[in-house]
Amino acid sequence: MNDRLLVRCIANTGASLGPSRDRYFHSERTQFHLTEGALYGVVGVGIWETVLLVLLRDDTHHPRWLPVALFEFLDYSWPSSWEFVILDALAASGGDASERWVALWGYGELVRDPKHSDGLVAGDPAALEIFERHAPSVASADS
Repeated sequence: MNDRLLVRCIANTGASLGPSRDRYFHSERTQFHLTEGALYGVVGVGIWETVLLVLLRDDTHHPRWLPVALFEFLDYSWPSSWEFVILDALAASGGDASERWVALWGYGELVRDPKHSDGLVAGDPAALEIFERHAPSVASADS
């Protein structure tokens, strides 16, 4: 069963993304814990305000929401088990985002539990246990 998207890291610095227009995800000095050329399994995708992010296990083995431009997508279809939710319909329709998630795709708990993503970021053991069930280990660049 394909429960994830496969991506290849093509950049691992904030400078490679250009100047940050947001205050959440990176600066030009950011060094992401990713290996260029390595493959990663994505277990979620989300839009935070206007930023498209992927959720994966980085090289520190922790869950991270990372800007999509750091990756090249190798899969073109969503995993069949993924769910979807719109959390800010106005922003999803071109209106101003309310400084939060606009939409999420991914495993059920990520989509259905509004506190799950925050729990991952905060290192909550219950959220991390759920993530572990869904997230593959970091793949090698040779995979």
